[in-house]
Order: sequence, then C-alpha cells, then structure tokens
Amino acid sequence: MTALRARQVSAWYGAHQVIKQVDVAFERGTWTCMVGPNGAGKTTLLKVLAGLFPFEGEVWLNDQALQTYPPQIRARQMSWLSQQDTAVDDLSVQDVVMLGRLPFQSWWGGSSEPDLAIVEECMQSQDIAQWRDRSLGTLSGGERQRVLLARALAVRAPVLLMDEPIANVDMQHQSKWLHSVQETTRQGHTVVSVLHDLNLALRADQVIVMQEGRVLMQATASDPLLHECLQQVFQQRLKFHRLSERWVVVPE
Repeated sequence: MTALRARQVSAWYGAHQVIKQVDVAFERGTWTCMVGPNGAGKTTLLKVLAGLFPFEGEVWLNDQALQTYPPQIRARQMSWLSQQDTAVDDLSVQDVVMLGRLPFQSWWGGSSEPDLAIVEECMQSQDIAQWRDRSLGTLSGGERQRVLLARALAVRAPVLLMDEPIANVDMQHQSKWLHSVQETTRQGHTVVSVLHDLNLALRADQVIVMQEGRVLMQATASDPLLHECLQQVFQQRLKFHRLSERWVVVPE
C-alpha cells in the first residue's frame, strides 16, 4: 500500500547538508503534509522525492527505484507543483493546464479529445476557465497558483507533490484546494504537500514535522505526541483545540 518512500536520504547545498538520513513513507490514497520552521528542509525533501534534487539514499515509487523510471513514465506517475514557475508566463492559461497532459501525448499527435476534456474539467474545478485565453503572466500570484494547480491535477498522476500550493490564494479558493485534495485521495491518489498554515496541515491524514533537515515525527493530526512535537519545534507558542471533528491551533 506504500506509494512513495525514502530510506536514509541525505542531500546537500554545496558543503551544507540540508537533509539528514531521512526515512519517510506515504500510503496510497492519503494526504500527508510536511510542516516545520523555515529552513527545516521541507522543500528540499519534496524535490528529492520528485527526483528534482540530487541525493544519497533510496527513493522508491510504487516499489520501484525512482532513478530507474524513464522520464516520460515518471511524469505520468508523479505530478509536481512548485511555489513559482515563470517559464510558462507567456502561455495562455489553457495551454499551461494542457502541459499536464504532455506525458500522454506523442510529439506528432497533439491534444486528444480526452486531453481537452480533462483540461476543461480541471479549469472548471479551480474557477479559472474564464481566463483560458489570458497569458499566465497577466495574473496575480494567487490566480496563477490556481492555474498551476489545475496543470498538476490534469496529469491525473497516482502521486501529487505540492510545495506551498496555496501561497497568496484567497480563503474561498483555499477551501476549493482542500476539496480538490480530499477528492484526489478519495480516488486513490497520494498527495504530499508542504504548508506553512498549520490549521490546514492538521486536516491532512498524516503530518510530518521537520527541523534542521531531519524528520522528527510522522503521525495523525489527533496524536497528542504530534502536538507536543509541534510545541517543541515552534517554541511553545501554540495552543491546540478540538473543534467539531478536527483540531485547530492558535498562537499563544
């Protein structure tokens, strides 16, 4: 049932070690959120899991070593959403979302009817269909983030990795993002995200706490030991409250 896992993974920026012998595993059909202070190594670990950053150790995707996947096959199995992507600013919104379908297209075939239907569905789900002909570079930060999310969803990959996917996104569309994640996992896909918003992170099935390049804990949001770990990492400045069927956290 494990969709993605890492064993004894380490990574460096030059001489500085930013990931230190990390072991993590992500079950199929679940959403896991990585949290921690700035500089904890969250984004670097996510890039390692995506095969976008050099590392030592082992990363396995569907019980196969990540490095052994041909690029096109890996692109079908794993979708990536970064905080910023300026390389596509000149493309129209619809063309940006269609990039998510490239791993399934031959260079001579172009977009198929199923590709067009998936792209339309993803644009509608993120309320961006009205911008289909606008270039990505003309949108605000929150608007472009919704377009990039639609592109990532359009891949329909079994594993979806997202780095700060709701940066600059308004509350209404944060709620839509949460709905998209929950629907994606209900369909059996695996989602791994990095978030600064602890209240949204506590909506995930699993939470990973990182500090100084290490994974301190992986647990459910309701685990009291997770709350203690977060208190430690954020210097005892948090209070946890049970609200209906979920936990919320407020600054102390």
